[in-house]
Amino acid sequence: MRIFIAGSQGVGKSTLITSLPKDIGLQIKDSYSKHFLADNPDIQTSNDKGFNEFQDKIMLFCLSQYVNENNFISSRSIIDSFAYIKANKSENKIMLFNILNHYRDYLLTEDDIYIYIPIEFDISSDNNNLRNIDKDYQMLVDEEVIRYFEKFRAMGNKDNFYILRGNKESRLEQLINIIKDRKKYV
Repeated sequence: MRIFIAGSQGVGKSTLITSLPKDIGLQIKDSYSKHFLADNPDIQTSNDKGFNEFQDKIMLFCLSQYVNENNFISSRSIIDSFAYIKANKSENKIMLFNILNHYRDYLLTEDDIYIYIPIEFDISSDNNNLRNIDKDYQMLVDEEVIRYFEKFRAMGNKDNFYILRGNKESRLEQLINIIKDRKKYV
């Protein structure tokens, strides 16, 4: 089982998966952006000339982490990668879309679960001082995430796509129930 959490920065993806009980039985894949931001935290803004390259590096790193592994939950998904390319007007857009389309079939199997977390609260930098908290930018990313979430949902098994709403505790409870329910059938 592979679970991918999709959503704009700051909606609580990392908080959600790192709050899971240790005995849930899934490897946690998190903090991809922090891996690249350590050397250059200013690159997080779309005004920075290296921003597109930053998003491209995260996308390619995530794909390398996802394709040959199973039994994990990730705070990033291929849906996020599509959304960021679209929202950022990436210079390498055609090449990157081709890469994503190539990997899409590897990341849209009948066992893969995709979970979208909408923006329901003000995005803050409380848990991550490297986060871009520009609301207009985050809304643009969120619109693209929704678009690709629905596109993937139409292409795959609709029962593998969920939207988690509510506060942190409610989302965590929903996620645990999804994982437990799916483990019954795996």
